[in-house]
Formats: sequence, structure tokens, C-alpha cells
Amino acid sequence: MNWTDEPATWKQLKYLKQYGYETNRRLTKEKAAELIKELGGPPEIQLSVEPSDFVKVVDQGAYHFRSVVETAKRALDDPGNRGRSESDQKLASALAQRQQFWSDTFTGRTRMPFGCAQIADLYRGHGCLFCTPTNQQIQGILDALDSALPFWDRDHPELFYQTLAINFPEMARRRAC
Repeated sequence: MNWTDEPATWKQLKYLKQYGYETNRRLTKEKAAELIKELGGPPEIQLSVEPSDFVKVVDQGAYHFRSVVETAKRALDDPGNRGRSESDQKLASALAQRQQFWSDTFTGRTRMPFGCAQIADLYRGHGCLFCTPTNQQIQGILDALDSALPFWDRDHPELFYQTLAINFPEMARRRAC
């Protein structure tokens, strides 16, 4: 049996129930994971897979937030899009969440509903060396890196801090912030 066809785990079902999702039919692990992802749930319960399955579970980290922004931009650009104001709101929300993710890497604490291990790792490795930039500075760095490298935030998130150091050297914690 393929793991995606197996019944949803109790953790997945518990999470979905907490957010008001009731089902009359059997949910698979894959379908439950999709629903949890849509609700913005934590990755550790999106898929409860045994290590022997060798499945890479995507964390709600840097690349996740970029994907959400790109999806919102595509929806906004879709000629068949009838709900333009709703699409504008989704894009604005996605941009704000992405900026918040990067801002949180400078404090090591997340202000998002669900924590992310990547925030703590990035803080310890890079973010603690800088003062927190403004959302405008963050967005400028994101725009520059997005246009230069398609998967920078998935493969090399440290480029964010290198770009910050080059463009805003005053942000380095050499003195009190």
C-alpha cells in the first residue's frame, strides 16, 4: 500500500477537527496533508510519515512563503480572475507573511501562528548578527534575490543575510541597535 493512500493520522484528524473540519468519508494522509497545508498548519502534522518512507516533508519555511506569494501573483494576473480585490488581499497577506518570516529570523522568535524550525536555525546562524531591518528593506532584498535566483530561499537562504550585509552594512551588530 502506498503511504499516501493510508488513512489520515490521529494528529492530522485532531488538527482538522480543531479548525472545524468535519468529514463523512475516509481521509487519506495525502488529502489531510493538503487540507492542513491550506489552513496553514504546522508541517510536522501535515504528513505523519515513518522515517522508513523516505519522504521529504516540506517545512513552512522560507521557500514555502515565496511559493504562496507566487501563487497569489499568478491568481492576480489570471485573466479569468473575477475577484480582484480578494486576490489583492491574498497577495498583500502573502507578502506580509513572507516579510514577517524574515523579520522573525532576526529575533529567533516567531510571531506567526505556527513556529518554524528554520527561523531558529537562521537566527542562530545569521540573524543574530544583525539588527532587524524594516519591511521595506526586507522586501527590497527579497525582490533582488527572487529576480536573480529562482530557488535561493530553498537552497541558499544565507544569501539573504549576505545581501543585507552588502546593501545595509550599518545593520551589522557592531554597536547597540
